[in-house]
Amino acid sequence: MGRVSYLRDIRRKLGTVGRVAEIGVLRGRFAASLLAELRPRELILVDPWRQMDHTYSSSASAWDFRHDYVQKRFEGDKRVRILRA
Repeated sequence: MGRVSYLRDIRRKLGTVGRVAEIGVLRGRFAASLLAELRPRELILVDPWRQMDHTYSSSASAWDFRHDYVQKRFEGDKRVRILRA
């Protein structure tokens, strides 16, 4: 079962979802799926958007760019709260 199918299954079983959090957002692709499939009242996105290990080796400006990209991606959606932590 793929991620989106799994989310649809959760939605069918739970109905309306109040609050959902994603830890480790990077570019926000899965966060967009969470919004579309679960339709939560609130989606909290948490990511440090900085180098934590060697998985995603990037400069500080590249991490800032990703953070800004996610902010713009969900700009205007009052359900989304973004925490850079």
